[in-house]
Amino acid sequence: MTTSRWCQRWPERDQSRPGQPMPTWAYADADDRFDARGYEVRPIEERVGKPFVTERHYLRSYPAAVHQFGLFRRGELIGVAVYGNPPQDRVLTNHLPDLEPNRQSLVLQRLVLGPTEGNAETWTLGQCRALLLDKGVHAVITFADPSWGHVGIIYQAFNCIYLDTTDDRTTLWLPDGTCLDDRTLQKVRAQERGHAAAERRLVSFGARPMRAGEKPNLWLRQALADVKVTRRRTPGKHRYAMPLRKDVKVYKRDRNGRPVRVYRDPSKYPKPSPDLFAAMGVPL
Repeated sequence: MTTSRWCQRWPERDQSRPGQPMPTWAYADADDRFDARGYEVRPIEERVGKPFVTERHYLRSYPAAVHQFGLFRRGELIGVAVYGNPPQDRVLTNHLPDLEPNRQSLVLQRLVLGPTEGNAETWTLGQCRALLLDKGVHAVITFADPSWGHVGIIYQAFNCIYLDTTDDRTTLWLPDGTCLDDRTLQKVRAQERGHAAAERRLVSFGARPMRAGEKPNLWLRQALADVKVTRRRTPGKHRYAMPLRKDVKVYKRDRNGRPVRVYRDPSKYPKPSPDLFAAMGVPL
């Protein structure tokens, strides 16, 4: 959700038209409660969630999931939430040092809703919270990408703790318009689970297969050159902590690198300029 009362919705991609699908908008009145009649959130398998997400999310990719849940309306899948591991454990341990990373703490990697009424996001997160607690997850780190008009209003409404903004970074984009995310690159470099699929993907775009005994990081460097990936400089993302239990302690690092406990402070929630809404076609 953006910072207006209009919620961004991503329709299914039209395969006959290249490029990104244009979002639609659902109005979320502050005084209206989400009518949950006919709605349900339940665990799903990747074969169910992946097509939904890749056809709608602007990154056009599906991360390696630890837990994934679907939002259903009268049996029809209309939303997907994907929780998984970050490229590096410190994404979790820097802010949730008391929790076991990748088990008690995870990253919300995708939250994609198709056309539905406003205020559905926060209700969906609440349902996911109960399911995650049953699986032993105590807290979640999540991000909002200002490049697409997001500042994390749904996380603010969910009483999340605003942490900071990540550094600006360079993202890599393949010829078909999909983003080659950091987690995928790390899988190749470290030869972690899923590296073979990532390598096949690069080979399909013109990279040569990795030779026996070849160092993965050197192969990856050459593969990216062979594929002619596009590099884009993108602004840092807003970072939030989402405690699922009252006893979870959240920290951030001070200027000397020492952990300092932080609490929810609504005055620190980011609010972008209305000019950004106009540029994205957000109704005001």
